[in-house]
Amino acid sequence: MQQALKGADTLFWLSPNDTSKTLDQSFLEFTRPVADAVRTSGVQRVVSITSMGRNTRWQDRSGLVTASIAMDDMLVATGAAYRGLAIPSFMENIARQAGTMKEKSVFLVQQLILIRRCLGLQLKIWLRPQSDCL
Repeated sequence: MQQALKGADTLFWLSPNDTSKTLDQSFLEFTRPVADAVRTSGVQRVVSITSMGRNTRWQDRSGLVTASIAMDDMLVATGAAYRGLAIPSFMENIARQAGTMKEKSVFLVQQLILIRRCLGLQLKIWLRPQSDCL
């Protein structure tokens, strides 16, 4: 990693969710060598994709969210300026819905389901059958 960061002042980091490993292995063990290299390489800024859920009552027991927050903390501890881009949904969440989108022209958004539960709203996003996404 040290060689890869040589001369870089900014790092964009996206840790893959490797489902063949535990969340700690997928997020923390994968990120640890990068964090170590950032400390010693002169990288001044780190931008990372993270999860929504920080500062919530369930942040310490929410699987992927918990692992992502721990990864953020590891990168913050490097001393480089850190910016986490909190993405409400990831591509693998959308990919799981390919069949539903194709067969029913419906795209269900997990975050809207959460909002609906919290606020009592009836929310749905409908895609037109002729959409390029299908």
